[in-house]
Formats: sequence, C-alpha cells, structure tokens
Amino acid sequence: TDPGLVVFTSGGTEADNLAVDGVLGASGGVAVCTAVEHPAVLEPVQAAGGVVVVETLFSYPGVGLQLVDAVRNHDVPVVQALSMIIAGVYVVVNLVADLLSILLTPRARTAISS
Repeated sequence: TDPGLVVFTSGGTEADNLAVDGVLGASGGVAVCTAVEHPAVLEPVQAAGGVVVVETLFSYPGVGLQLVDAVRNHDVPVVQALSMIIAGVYVVVNLVADLLSILLTPRARTAISS
C-alpha cells in the first residue's frame, strides 16, 4: 500500500466528506444516493449538485419513503412493521427464485428425483 494514499481524519463525518469529494472530483460525475443515507453522506452529495432519489412510482409513495418518514418521526411500531414486511417479501422472493431455479434446471430437477 502506498503511504501517500492513507489519510487520517478527525472522525467519520470528515472521512465521508473527503471520500465523496474525492470521488466526485476525480470522476467529474454526479452522485446519486437515497434519502436513507446518513446526513454525513447526504449533505456533501447535495452540496456537490448530486441527486437524492426518493422512491416514488406513478405518484404513489413507496415503502422506502414510508420507512424514512417513520424513522424521522420516531414512529417505532411503523418502523418495526415495515422492516418485517420488507424482510418477509425478501424471504418469499428468494424462496420462489430458488424453487424456480430447481424446477427449470434439468440437472437439479433430476437430482431431486434420483
């Protein structure tokens, strides 16, 4: 590792700002992040002209926006419920993908029947 690439900062926020500034400065691009990012990441991205994406589809707010609002309002039951719903959907989608993979792959299908 090149010692010139190691930078010591006073804390996490300064390190985040330095990383965002370094990436945007080097690439000349635009940063895109979601509204659930930590303010230490959101603020430099917005200051650099980046875009904060809040999930909205056909003018209907999504679960992500609901979760962000619940966290900001310290609404613990809503955060818990949405977290469980998201986790449940994740498990079901992975289960369906695994089952379809077994059913659609001949080698896996014949291994089950043997």
